[in-house]
Amino acid sequence: MATVTLTLGKPQPKQKEFMLAREKYVAFGGARGGGKSWSVREKAKRLAVKWAGIKILIIRKTYTDLRDNHILPLRQEIPLDVATYKEIDKAFVFVNGSRIKCSYFATDNDALQYQGQEYDVIFLEEATQFSEKVFSVLKACLRG
Repeated sequence: MATVTLTLGKPQPKQKEFMLAREKYVAFGGARGGGKSWSVREKAKRLAVKWAGIKILIIRKTYTDLRDNHILPLRQEIPLDVATYKEIDKAFVFVNGSRIKCSYFATDNDALQYQGQEYDVIFLEEATQFSEKVFSVLKACLRG
């Protein structure tokens, strides 16, 4: 496996607590502009670099939110020699085999496309925008 080197940011105290959390389900809330999206991206990058072959899924409600809060920033933050972005899959593929897939669910039925898929980590950002049905489908995909 290739060695991956990535410059990482420095989290604030609450963000650091989120970064260090090891529980199966972690809720990280706060006001708008509180650094939640940054924390998701940062933790996803750290996990992708540390664990070769890990599969990570980042979910938002709309494509616009997904693009603006995750895809565009990650394309700026991850050097091309560390990971490449595959537009068709909305995924960052790291040289060590790790993947960060970005997805959006406009309706509850969009979650059904993930039945049978496996992920090691799933970030459901702005979880209050999703139904319990979506959460149930996604937790069945969480197998890492």
